[in-house]
Amino acid sequence: MAGLLHLARRRGRLTQAWLLGTAATVAGAGLLAARGRGAGAADPLGLLLTLGAVLGYVLSVEAAQHAMARGLDPAGAMAGIFGAGAALLVPVLLVEPVTWVATARGAAMALHLGLVTLALAYSLYGWGLRGLGVPTVVTLTLAEPLTAAVLGTALLGERLGPAGWAGAVLIAAGLWLAARGERGPARPRR
Repeated sequence: MAGLLHLARRRGRLTQAWLLGTAATVAGAGLLAARGRGAGAADPLGLLLTLGAVLGYVLSVEAAQHAMARGLDPAGAMAGIFGAGAALLVPVLLVEPVTWVATARGAAMALHLGLVTLALAYSLYGWGLRGLGVPTVVTLTLAEPLTAAVLGTALLGERLGPAGWAGAVLIAAGLWLAARGERGPARPRR
C-alpha cells in the first residue's frame, strides 16, 4: 500500500530492490505467521479490517513525513500522530475499565509502554523517517515480526519449525534488499 500510494502521489518510481525486498519480506512474514500450521479459511471481514489498518498506518507515516517536510521536528510529528490516535480512542474509556493504571504494576507498565516503546522507539523512527522514503520505512517496520520471533525462540523457548525459519530468513533478506534500494549510487573511490 505504501508503494501504491507513493506512485499515486507521483513521488517518483520505486526501485527494483525495494520491490523485491518488500515482496520477500511480506512473503517471509506470511511464512513466519503460518509456521507450517494447517490454516483454515480466511475470514473476509478480518482481512478487510487488516487492510484498513495497514492503510491507516501508511497514511500516518505519510502524515508524519509531510509534517517534517513542513518544518516540524521528528518528535513533534510523532507526538501529533499519537495524539490524534489517542483522541480517536477516547470513546473506549467510556466502555473499558482503566482502574489497572492506578495500581503500582499498571502504572509501571503504562510508563514503560509510554516512555520506552512509544517515546524512545518512535523518536528514533521519526529520525529515520527524515532521510528515507515512506515505502522503505513501512517495509523496514516488518522487522518487528522477525524481532518477535527471535526473542520468542531465544527467551521463551518457542519453536519456529522449517517454515518459520524460512520466513525469518526471507524477512532478513528482504529488509536488506529494501534498505539497499534506498541508497543512492555508490561514489567512486579516490
